[in-house]
Amino acid sequence: MQWQINPYVFPMLLSAVLASLLAILAWRRRPVPGATTMTVLMLVLTAWSILYAFELAAADLTSKLFWARLQYAAFLSVPVLWLVFVLQYTNQEKMLNRRSMVLLAIVPLATLALVWTTERHGLIYRSVSLDTSQGFSLLALDYGEAFWIQGVYNYFLFLFATAIAFRT
Repeated sequence: MQWQINPYVFPMLLSAVLASLLAILAWRRRPVPGATTMTVLMLVLTAWSILYAFELAAADLTSKLFWARLQYAAFLSVPVLWLVFVLQYTNQEKMLNRRSMVLLAIVPLATLALVWTTERHGLIYRSVSLDTSQGFSLLALDYGEAFWIQGVYNYFLFLFATAIAFRT
C-alpha cells in the first residue's frame, strides 16, 4: 500500500480528535438521557474521520476503495444513532423498541452488503477511478441507484430527528 500526503488528511484527523474529545465528555455524563448513545455516535464519527483520512492518504485505487468501504459501516450508522440519541434525549424512548430498531437497520445493512459487492451489480458505484488533477490522487466515483436511495433514507432520518429535537 502506497501513501501520499495531501492537504485534506489533516482536517480529517483534527475532526477525529475533536469527536474523540466529545465522546469523552459525553461518557462522563452517562446518567443524562442519551449520553451513552452520544458517546457511541462520537466514536463512530471518530472512526469515520480516521478511515476517511486513510482513504485520502492512500495513493492507489485498490487501497482507496478498501478504506472507502470500511467507512460505510460508520457512515451508515450516523443517521440511526442521531435519531436514537434525539429520542432518548427528548424522553421519547417508547419509540425505540425491537421492531423499530430492526426496521431502522434494514437500509443500512442492505447498503453495507451492496457496498462490498458493488463490482457485481454497480448499485453503489457504477464506476471508480482516480482523479489526479490536483497533484495527488482522490477517489472519483460515479454513484449508482442504491447509493442515492440510502442517501434519501439518511437525510430523512436526520430531518425527522432534527424536527423532533426542535419540536421538543
